[in-house]
Amino acid sequence: MLSDGHILIISNTWVGEWMAGPGVRYFHLARVLSQEFPVILAAPGHQKKDRLLEAAFLEVAYYSIEQPEILAPYVQQARAILAPALMVPWLLQIDALLPPLIVDGYAPWAVEALFLPGIEEKELQKNLTKAYLAGDFFICASERQRDWWLGILSALGRVNSHNLREDPSLRRLVDVVPFGLPAERPQTSRAVIK
Repeated sequence: MLSDGHILIISNTWVGEWMAGPGVRYFHLARVLSQEFPVILAAPGHQKKDRLLEAAFLEVAYYSIEQPEILAPYVQQARAILAPALMVPWLLQIDALLPPLIVDGYAPWAVEALFLPGIEEKELQKNLTKAYLAGDFFICASERQRDWWLGILSALGRVNSHNLREDPSLRRLVDVVPFGLPAERPQTSRAVIK
């Protein structure tokens, strides 16, 4: 069910019982934010039953990179969008007039790409620059990452005398949102060798 004025959180990896780091981050961000706001979590893949998602009572929209128009109604009716930096150029293809955009920079793609074979660095840099210029607010996972982000945004003119006067800490531009873990303490489920 599409709710007007929702927060759209876009994961770039599968979300469910077996998920990678980005999926874990976006699942827990969606779970926490859904306690205060209507949230729709968008994830690649196809709809199927998943105990973790059912237990969290999260509304999930599935998409495919090959068909970005699938998310168009979710994007157009969102109050705000939270997405990883690499997804922003893709979002701009759907709608050039996005609602407030929160760019998640916990994964430093510009650095990771240097070590991945087959990545076209110039194309990646061009896409990341689009994200850095389009974002209204940026989050990352640590203070060290925040320093890195402030450097990038400074180089692109996003840190300037106006926003420094408005907020000397620049926390309204870039702030830290730790990785994301369940609120419940871990429970022992089986004996393990220590």
